[in-house]
Amino acid sequence: MKLGLLVAVLLVLQYGPDLGLAQTLRNYRFKNGIRLAGDPGAKGRLEVSSTDAWFSTVSGKASWSPVCDTSDFAKEDAVIMCKMLGYTYGRKYSSKFTTTPRNETDFRYVGRIICDEKIFDPPLPARSPPVRARSRSLYRPLVGSINTPKASPYTCRIRPGPCDNKGPFVGIECAHVPFDTILPPPPSPPAPPPLPPAVSSYVRFYGPQLSELYNVYDDLERNLEDEDNMIGTLYGRLEVQVTSPVDGRPVWAPLCFYNDTTDSSYVDTIQMTTADVACQQLYNWPKMFDGGIGLVMTRVSNVRIDIPSGASVGDDFDPTKVAAWATVLGNGADASPRTVQAMNIAISTTPCKSGALLTVACQPFGERHRRN
Repeated sequence: MKLGLLVAVLLVLQYGPDLGLAQTLRNYRFKNGIRLAGDPGAKGRLEVSSTDAWFSTVSGKASWSPVCDTSDFAKEDAVIMCKMLGYTYGRKYSSKFTTTPRNETDFRYVGRIICDEKIFDPPLPARSPPVRARSRSLYRPLVGSINTPKASPYTCRIRPGPCDNKGPFVGIECAHVPFDTILPPPPSPPAPPPLPPAVSSYVRFYGPQLSELYNVYDDLERNLEDEDNMIGTLYGRLEVQVTSPVDGRPVWAPLCFYNDTTDSSYVDTIQMTTADVACQQLYNWPKMFDGGIGLVMTRVSNVRIDIPSGASVGDDFDPTKVAAWATVLGNGADASPRTVQAMNIAISTTPCKSGALLTVACQPFGERHRRN
C-alpha cells in the first residue's frame, strides 16, 4: 500500500499539474540575473548580469561578469545567491573554474554584492514633492544593479572588483536540502614567480660608511682620496653593472663625470640627475614605509675625482683593470628613470673622456625624518 502511494505521488509530480513542488526541486543554473558557469549541476563559478552603462559593453543590453573572490563575499552571500537561483541552501565552492585564469577578458569584474530582501505588496508611500534628479559625484564609487526581474526575492547592488581574468573568482554550490559533507579547502594558488633582483644589485658605492644605514660596497681607494675636499670622508664614486661591449658579459663600470659640452647648466643638470637616480637606486628608493630608509639626499662635489695616470700599488684604483666605463648623456626614453641603466648611457672600453669620475655623496635617513 505504501509503495503504491509513493509511486502515485511520483507520477503526479512528473506528469500531473504543477503544484509548486516540482518547480522548487528544479536545478536552476540561470535565474534572476544570476548564473553558474564551469562546473555541472548546482555548482560553479558565480556570474552576475547588469545593464548599467558602466558595466555593460552594449548600451541597454545585459552583460555578464564573474565575481572577484575577496573577503567581501561571505557565506551568507552564497546563501542569498543560491536562493535567487531557486535553492534553499548555499555555500562557497572552489574548483579549477574559480582558481585558474579565464581565456576571456571581461569588460568589468564585480567586487562587492549588497542584496536586500524584497517585501512584496508594500503599503503605498505617502505622497511627497518630486525630487530633482542629481548626477553621481565623480568622487563616489561606481554602483550598479544586478539585472533582476520584479519577481526576484532580492534586489542587489554591485561594485567593481579588484581582480582581472586571472581571478580568483567566487564559486558557489546550491542545494534543496542541507549539506551533509564538508568541502575540502580550496586548492592553493600557484606560487608566484620569484621577484627580480633589487635595483640596488646593479649599482655600488665606494666611499665612507658614515652610519649603519649606508649601503657601501667598499672604501674609496687611497689614491683617489682628497681629505681637503672631503673626498673619501663624505664623497665617493659609483659603479654600475653594464654589458661589456667586448664580449657581452656583465661587468662593473665606473660612472664618469660628463662635460662634453660648453653649456655648464646642462652639465650640472646631467650630473645632478645621474647622481639622484644612482643614489635612489642604491637604496631601492622610492619604496613603501618599512621602518628602514625614509629619505635619500644627494650631493655632487664641485671637485671631481681625477682618474690616476700613474702606476698603482696594492688596492689603489687601477684604470688598466677596468673592463668598461659608463657616461650618462641624458634621461633616455624614460622621463623618470629608476635606474642608471635605464638612462641614455654610453659604454666605452676607454677611460672617461673628461678624465674624471662622478663624485657624489648618497645620504640615507631613517623614516622618522620623512614623517617630520
